Amino acid sequence: MTAGIVIAKLPVAGRVKTRLCPPLSAGCAAEIAEACLRDTLDAIRNTEGVSRRVAVLERFDVDPPGWMADFEIIDQTEGGLDRRLAAAFREVGEPAVLVGMDTPQASPHEIGVAVRALDRASSTIGFALDGGFWIIGLHQSDDRVFLDVPMSTPHTGEAQLARLRSLGHEPVIVDSMRDMDEIADLAYLCEAFPQTRAARLWASTRAS
Repeated sequence: MTAGIVIAKLPVAGRVKTRLCPPLSAGCAAEIAEACLRDTLDAIRNTEGVSRRVAVLERFDVDPPGWMADFEIIDQTEGGLDRRLAAAFREVGEPAVLVGMDTPQASPHEIGVAVRALDRASSTIGFALDGGFWIIGLHQSDDRVFLDVPMSTPHTGEAQLARLRSLGHEPVIVDSMRDMDEIADLAYLCEAFPQTRAARLWASTRAS
């Protein structure tokens, strides 16, 4: 029994994907964010071995849309990302893998590799090419895994791996992936993963 957690912001204009603005408008950036989130939710839905689907949301006083109705909704706690990650695993309270909304190209197969890793290891992690990580899994929640790990730096992935090892974990390391944060990342997504909603939306925006 493994939970699939998506930690995300609801796609509210001016609050998400702000690094795309400019050249995108706040509204268009929010549409890209929605596309990324919906692709990620679909990947969790279709990952073999995920027995519980959870969305940990920053909601901005907005109700979750109907296309999230099959996910259990948990509000993000206050504080930095380290505290929000710790709280997410603590509230779910069972073996879980967690992904964000910045890798819409992540497939059920790739997420499933991390899910299966928890059958033989206490943790798993997949690095992001910007220096962070795109997925992390724990067989048992432990706030110490995350608290005071520096987040959103070029060395976050290395620091997170070092913290896991300092606590006695030897995590299974799964394939790395590129985050979708800037316009250049959208161009990459269109070329390498044209089937994603975000790529199709960006392609149609450029064509109009």
